[in-house]
Amino acid sequence: MFALSTNVILFCILSCLMGVGLGCGQPISMTTTYNASPKARTGEVLGIRLMTNRLSQLIAPVFFGAVGGWIGVVSVFYVSGAFLIGGAFVMKPRKHSEESQSVKI
Repeated sequence: MFALSTNVILFCILSCLMGVGLGCGQPISMTTTYNASPKARTGEVLGIRLMTNRLSQLIAPVFFGAVGGWIGVVSVFYVSGAFLIGGAFVMKPRKHSEESQSVKI
């Protein structure tokens, strides 16, 4: 969309929309992490979240750069898509009966 924009006003509007969209992820992630953590260990959980984010920022460019250089640039999109689909399956909600069994144990 940015490459097609020749109007400065349209470019500014698109930039603002992109900033709002990209800026929502971090506060939502922090709130979700805070609400899901035990109250006595909130600082520890938020520290682990931050460490995991920084580690992924270090590893992802190296990994996808290696994949892109070895197999080709198109493969980077296939591999990242596979990671997203795999993450969706791992994070899918459990059924109610599975949750009640895990609580009984």
